Formats: sequence, C-alpha cells, structure tokens
Amino acid sequence: EEVVVITPRLNKSKVKELIRVFISNDISCKKITVVTKPRSDYQDADTDLIQSIFDELKFFGIKVIEISGLSYSMTIFDKTVSWYGDMNSLSFNLSESNILRIEDKAVASEFNTILDDLIIDKGT
Repeated sequence: EEVVVITPRLNKSKVKELIRVFISNDISCKKITVVTKPRSDYQDADTDLIQSIFDELKFFGIKVIEISGLSYSMTIFDKTVSWYGDMNSLSFNLSESNILRIEDKAVASEFNTILDDLIIDKGT
C-alpha cells in the first residue's frame, strides 16, 4: 500500500518504470514517496531534466521530498520490507552494487524514524 524510495539520483527511464509498475498497473499502492537530492545538487546541464522528472512524479501523485547531500539508497514497502544498500533503484548502478532485503517491521520502523529525523533536520 505504501512505498518510500530514497535515492540520491534519478533516471527518467527508471522513474517511468516506477510509474508503470505502481501507478499504471493494477498494483494497489496508495502512497508513493520519493526522497532524493534537490535540483540544485545536480550539474547545471541536468537541472532541467531533473525538474521534468520531479514534475512527472508529482503529476502522478507521487510525493517528492528533496534533501541536499543525500548519499544512500533505500526502499521501504508497507512499513514492513526494507531494501538497503548502494543499489540505486531509480538510477544507474554499477555491476558491483548490492542491496539487502530485510523483512522486519521493527527495522522498517527504525528506517522510517531515521528518515523522519533527517527530513526534520533539513527543514523539509
């Protein structure tokens, strides 16, 4: 029902895939949040592309939270299953990237608490 994707970088084709899977299909996902770097953290040449990605996410009702300096990736499903590692779910990855799947409500809750604290600290 709820997905939180924390990712420092965005790629248009990966974002379109997220939209296709969670919005356009029959998957019942009521709330999607993407936490990523703000447009100002990107190279000047990329800022228009990033803004178009932000606009597309928002068009489909996906909440976008911008946190400057974000450097880690995580995805949390239904406050139960967490994917944590250096594999960036909405951008390109290196062949040696890895990710760990943790199915534990307590761990997911702790990750959500850390995220909430980070959002409060950044004033978002």
